[in-house]
Amino acid sequence: MHLHLPFVLKFLAVVLLCLLSLSTALHAQEITNDGKDEPPFQYDEISVLFMVENYGNFYLDVIYSTDGVLYINISDLFRAVGIPAFYGQKGDSLGGFIDRENQKYVFDYTNKQLK
Repeated sequence: MHLHLPFVLKFLAVVLLCLLSLSTALHAQEITNDGKDEPPFQYDEISVLFMVENYGNFYLDVIYSTDGVLYINISDLFRAVGIPAFYGQKGDSLGGFIDRENQKYVFDYTNKQLK
């Protein structure tokens, strides 16, 4: 499958915004209130239909919090649209390439950066 570069750049921009605002999505079930008066993090796992222009439709399982935030697993999203992705050895990064192997990307979860 061959993705057009402008589509991929727009897609990565959206994903980056999601990543920066949802950096704790992979560990959502571990969040507790630590004895404070605040309620613990509560969520539901649901399937969401994604409709991507010029690509098609697909479902992904996501986490929907009681705060109204939708948490998306970036690796699942990339796999669904055919963008190669792999986790770093420590699980603190996600990387791959776009279109050609010399056009690499890395999401660094620790530093909240896209390289």
